[in-house]
Amino acid sequence: MEFEQLRQFLTLVETEHFARAAQKCGLSPSAFTRSIKRLEENFGFDLFERDNRSVRLTYGGNLFKEYARDILDRMGEFEHRAAGGMDTLEGEISLYGSVTACYSILPPFIDKFRDKFSDIHIRLETGEAGDAINMVVQDEVDLAVIMKPAELPESMDFLPIMTTPLVFIAPPDLVGLEEARLGEVPLVQHSAGLAKERTEEWFREKGLTPHIYSRVNSNEAVLALVNLGCGIGVVPRLVLERSPFHSHLQVLDFTPPLPPYEVGLCLQKKRKINPLVRAFWNLVEKEKEELTW
Repeated sequence: MEFEQLRQFLTLVETEHFARAAQKCGLSPSAFTRSIKRLEENFGFDLFERDNRSVRLTYGGNLFKEYARDILDRMGEFEHRAAGGMDTLEGEISLYGSVTACYSILPPFIDKFRDKFSDIHIRLETGEAGDAINMVVQDEVDLAVIMKPAELPESMDFLPIMTTPLVFIAPPDLVGLEEARLGEVPLVQHSAGLAKERTEEWFREKGLTPHIYSRVNSNEAVLALVNLGCGIGVVPRLVLERSPFHSHLQVLDFTPPLPPYEVGLCLQKKRKINPLVRAFWNLVEKEKEELTW
């Protein structure tokens, strides 16, 4: 088994497609397939389930994914230390964040990182904020921007970047809404996550039952429906301020305020052995103090 085979294996895990993985590795499809097959023959079992449309990890392949990443991380750490710990790093790291995180939180860090480590490629993935922690736990990405939950898995580290209030928002015709009428007005609710939990707890403490208009999966969806006049909603103030709807929607001031969000970067502790991942983490830790949000 060679280190290059481990990289090829992880590329196939990422792309879930033999032809695309072969192209990324600079091999012909047939050569790439033979390399993966030799790796499977070394173990005596299949690492992937294949059909005409998809490639999926087997149980054994899923276990091997963790070891393959660990082996390459340790080799990268060895090479970095053997070279005297110099800044001549190259390779790829992967980041995950919501749409808002990608255009309002990550840019200054990514710009500075690229200036300092021009040979490290950043693979950026976007999606729902609520999926961020699972993406890290399942080793789909190296790092992610998250809203810190009440409890973080023991295997993970969290680096706080900023705090943003969680606020009620409303279209112009509901500005001045009285708190006593909250149970009568439609609420665009998050389907899961911190915003849902904190909103429900707030209503319980007030002795009110929310009138749910719909449940959606993202802050952006809440903003869109509230902007269309479907009801009120709850989003982080940062998301509202970066939204194209910010000049049209209003913040409703109720007491007590909802608990704020602590926004930051997370990773699995074991990933810090990777010098590329550690370089990004250290840069964010240093640069965040100089930023004004």
